[in-house]
Amino acid sequence: MITTGVPATGNLRNDAIDGVFMPALWVRCKTCGKHFDTKIAVVDEKAFHASRMAAMYHVCPAGHEDRYEKKDYRMRSTAGKPETPRSTSKARPH
Repeated sequence: MITTGVPATGNLRNDAIDGVFMPALWVRCKTCGKHFDTKIAVVDEKAFHASRMAAMYHVCPAGHEDRYEKKDYRMRSTAGKPETPRSTSKARPH
């Protein structure tokens, strides 16, 4: 499940919402190189890999607009640097 914006409760999407933590998706601006929050959140890494994201446009805080693909996104918690999602290839059965 992918959500955008702020839930009706008024909590930010990457805070705990009803006990569920929803990491935010960040990208690096292709013009100035700064990481910024896209205002998109996912329930977890599995939901991110199951999602379809192509030709998404975002504007960085400096005002640069660019197109981003799924490979450009990084998950970020409320603390720390953006994390690189694991490979989107299907896991092998154990």
